[in-house]
Amino acid sequence: MRSLVSLIVLVALFSSRAHSQTTAAGALGLKPEQIPADCKAVVGYFPIDIQTAILWQKIDLYKSVMPLPVGKTAQSFTCQGNKGTVYFFQFGNEAERKTAAAFIKPLLWGESGPTPDHPELVLEVGDIVSVVSFRKTPKLLLAALQNGIGHK
Repeated sequence: MRSLVSLIVLVALFSSRAHSQTTAAGALGLKPEQIPADCKAVVGYFPIDIQTAILWQKIDLYKSVMPLPVGKTAQSFTCQGNKGTVYFFQFGNEAERKTAAAFIKPLLWGESGPTPDHPELVLEVGDIVSVVSFRKTPKLLLAALQNGIGHK
């Protein structure tokens, strides 16, 4: 009987976690009406360097040094010939987001801030970290991200 109760608890835990990942990921990103007129959503992922690609594809590699996100999604855009991707990671709470961002920034930049070789922008708000992976982030897209998902 005890193992049956344990099994029910495990199924409930994993079911609720899977559901929260789906709903969390669906709430991330820009809505179509928030995308600037000079930008167009495109299919695919366009990380500008290997660190961003690994963070997106293999985030579980970093579970010993940062909390894993409860949801993630990505949106890719081309803006006047400039193509890139915005990667959204949602964490369990603001404290987890702060811990994750403190790891993600030096991982991507190798320094205390963006560089010409690693120009990704890292935006933070609430429980969300967004990595804006463009060689040169389009100003109108950045403004839309800052307004559309609450980045201040």
